[in-house]
Amino acid sequence: MPDLDLNQVILTGTLERDPIMRFAPDGHGSQHVCFTLRCSEVGPAGQTWQLFVPVECYGSAVELCGELSAGDSMLVVGKLKWTSWQGKDGQKKTSLAILARQVKRLAAVEVSA
Repeated sequence: MPDLDLNQVILTGTLERDPIMRFAPDGHGSQHVCFTLRCSEVGPAGQTWQLFVPVECYGSAVELCGELSAGDSMLVVGKLKWTSWQGKDGQKKTSLAILARQVKRLAAVEVSA
């Protein structure tokens, strides 16, 4: 019987920096966009903690990133992706990121005093 694990992530958060557009090293010139999503949550003692999540977008999700900028509230839907690379110091580095299938800018919420 095949493995039926589900790998799906849905997060909302704030775009930490402007997205970075690059061309994939696949030799075909396909674009991909990378950005960091900042997710904030209030803990049981009332303290706020933040999680910074790397996000990678390919294909149709790239088009949705064209007009995003730092500070935008975002919805990201995708799956977890394990990445490894060699750092400048020669050591193997690893990271868990979201491979986004869908990104959406959320409407700004106005807070009145």
